[in-house]
Parts: sequence; C-alpha cells; structure tokens
Amino acid sequence: MIVGNLLALAAICPFVGSLSDLIGRRYVAISGSVLIIIGMIVVSTAHSMNIVIGRVFPQDRATQHGLTSFAGGMVIAGAGAGINELTALAGTAELVPTAKRGAYVGGMIFTILPWCPSVLYAQLINRAAGWRYVGLVCAVWAFVGLVLVVLFYNPPDRVNSEGYSRRKILARIDYVGGLLSIGGVVLFLMGIQWGGYQYKWSSVHVLVPLILGAVLLIVFVIWEGKFAKYPLFPKRLLKDGRVLTLVLIITFVSGANFFAILFFWPTEAFNVYGTDPVGIGLRGLPIGFSILLGAIVCLVLIGVTKGRIRLLLIFFSAVMTAG
Repeated sequence: MIVGNLLALAAICPFVGSLSDLIGRRYVAISGSVLIIIGMIVVSTAHSMNIVIGRVFPQDRATQHGLTSFAGGMVIAGAGAGINELTALAGTAELVPTAKRGAYVGGMIFTILPWCPSVLYAQLINRAAGWRYVGLVCAVWAFVGLVLVVLFYNPPDRVNSEGYSRRKILARIDYVGGLLSIGGVVLFLMGIQWGGYQYKWSSVHVLVPLILGAVLLIVFVIWEGKFAKYPLFPKRLLKDGRVLTLVLIITFVSGANFFAILFFWPTEAFNVYGTDPVGIGLRGLPIGFSILLGAIVCLVLIGVTKGRIRLLLIFFSAVMTAG
C-alpha cells in the first residue's frame, strides 16, 4: 500500500512546479485535494487488495500470461498527496518575506500536529468500526481542505502565465519529459520493490523494469538538457552544481532512513512486540512527533542563525547518524 502511494507521489512531483507556475497554485491545489478524496473513496469501498494498492499482476498465475493493472486508491491518493504537499510548501513560502519563510513554513508544518498519532488513530478506528472508516476520515479531512482552498486561497496570477491563452499554457508543458520521468521512476522502483521479495534479482520480472527504468531516466536527463524547449528541470539550478549535488545526496540519504522506518517499524511493532492496537499506536508516536519537531526546529533555526544552512545540515546529519 505504501509503495503504491509513493510511486504515484514520486511520478507526479516533477509536474507540480511547472504546472503551478503556468496555471496557478489554486487550481493545482484543488486538483490534489480532489485526487485524495477519490483515492480514499476507492480504498474504503474496495473488495480486493489489488484495487486498494493499484498494482500490476498476472491474469493467469499458473502460466504467468497477461497483465492487468489497476489505478488503485493508494495510487490516486499518492498523486494528490504529492501535489498538495509541494503546493502547500511553495504557497506558504511565496506569501511572506524571504527572511521569515523558515518560521512561516514551520508554522504551516505545525498543523500536522493533530495527526502525529495517526497510527494510533487507525488502530482504534479499525477496532471500533472497521478499517474502511480510516479511509472515510482521510476523505472528510481532505474535503475540508478542499473547501478552505476554494473559499480562501486566491493567489495572484503567475508571472509565467500572465497573458497566455490556455492553448499556449498547455503548449509550454513538457509532456515528453513528464512521460520519461514518470515511466522511468515507476519502472525502476517496481524493479527495486520486486527484487528479492516477489522474484529473484536475476529474474526477468526484476531486470526488465530496472533496466528500462534506468534507460528512461537517462533519456530524460538528455532530453531535459539538450532538446526540451520548456524543461521540467530549470537549467538555472545547474549554475551551482556542487550545492545541488550535495542537497540531492543529503535528501537521498534522509529519504532512505525515513522510508525504512515508515515501512518496517509498524510491521515490527505488530509482529514482534504485540498486536494490541493501543500498544502499536503508542509505539508509532515517536515517528510522527520527531519528524514534526525536527522540521519545525530546523526551519526556525534558519531564521535564528541568519541562513547558516550548511551548519544546520551538518548538525542534523549528525543527529540522524546517531539515531
């Protein structure tokens, strides 16, 4: 379920920035909320796990012939989550002066606080009424966000799209780059997920998506650098390649730690330390609260230390290593 969600999130993220610059963050944010609502409805009403996840599986398991795919609920919700997360961060940052962005973005992230015990909520809801009501809670909350965005979020028109007709806006979207990016990320992550678990690393099921995904990502880089008229990846970011490379490496390492904990700790808590819903929920509290605390402290310190981001990266990398 988590993999289906993250695949869609990773695939949609390259589009969010360019689309919000062209058509405005308001409409992009609305579309994200709508996708989350639809995804949660699909999850809550599903009668098979394949519809919940959105996976590709053999039609005939005996002969392994034919493939059927589902755009499952977690995939749809993941796309919406990716859109809303990036739009919320960018929208908050552009509303305030640069010097105060850290504090304001930290305040925005603080709104996650009521949902830090989400594992505990899910366990208690499941015990009291059934797992389908977990999806109902998420859908209702996303609907509240949708209503608030529609009523109160009216940012100014984007400079990039000012005066453009709809046809011209659509023409400036890098469809080829988006397809290469989505295809490469999805195929590569599918191979990583299947390898050593569902199939052997040397099997065709793993090697084909891994190789195709890697090839598509290489072609994506070449397309963006040489041929794309309006690239998804702005070339101005390459002006200081050393800084960009270091940021990407740190993000990669942090993501590896984060998703390892997200995947395996709830499973370990359930299978090793007991199946009591309250116990599982309590063991899940450190993840949510620690992430929230770290994000807020770091964002506030950006302003306090007057932008000494290098020192903050060193300090929090040391904290992460110690953990």
